[in-house]
Amino acid sequence: MATEEDKSELPLCFVIMPFQDPFNQYYSEIIKPAGQRAGFRVERADDIMGPGAFMQDVANRMKDATVILAELTGRNPNVFYELGLAHAWGKPVIMVTQRKDDVPSDLLSLKWISYSTISPTWAQMLGADVSRELRGVQSGDRRALFFPFVHPSVSAGGGDLLDKLSQISGTQKKILDYVRTVEQPVDQRVLEQHFAPLSAAEVFYRLDNLCLLGFLGRRDITKDKAGRGMYCFELTPAAREIFR
Repeated sequence: MATEEDKSELPLCFVIMPFQDPFNQYYSEIIKPAGQRAGFRVERADDIMGPGAFMQDVANRMKDATVILAELTGRNPNVFYELGLAHAWGKPVIMVTQRKDDVPSDLLSLKWISYSTISPTWAQMLGADVSRELRGVQSGDRRALFFPFVHPSVSAGGGDLLDKLSQISGTQKKILDYVRTVEQPVDQRVLEQHFAPLSAAEVFYRLDNLCLLGFLGRRDITKDKAGRGMYCFELTPAAREIFR
């Protein structure tokens, strides 16, 4: 039997998913065993909860991980935020979802696993798919390692921003142009209304990507009735330079 010290030497698969049923059961009964069969140590955020800054612990674990597994079903905003961090750091990500519509359009060209709980063997099939993709990551399978263009350095100067500008998707470009046109910090709720019918989660995901790329900065302003943190966004100094 492997000791705890032996397990700590295994590559880490960090799982980002909602902390609620039935996903809690999916994690403990399907995802975690599938990862262990593939030779990984599998963790998610509630496995590492302790005193101190929780999100910093999550970020540190994600940076240490060999691969990230993201459950996109339901478009959970926290999952999308952490997915953006994973892509910005150049981490291989295995995305799983019950609905194609829950995969942001920017990511449909990447690898993702679709599963349906209707089939009587869905759990075994999902576990087999997860194990296969994790083994692919370990073996260096280029298909399994495919991730977006976002460079891990998010503190680039203006010259680098000019290069990145040509790589921004149509919707992200529209959001950036809107913030630039307003010429003052823009409330997140204003952006969500302006870019409907995109969901609030997808608008936030795209805004977060623009922050990671170095085009936008953000600051806390309030919380909504559901306790969701809200922000305002504005161009970074480097972005203002290239838009003069």
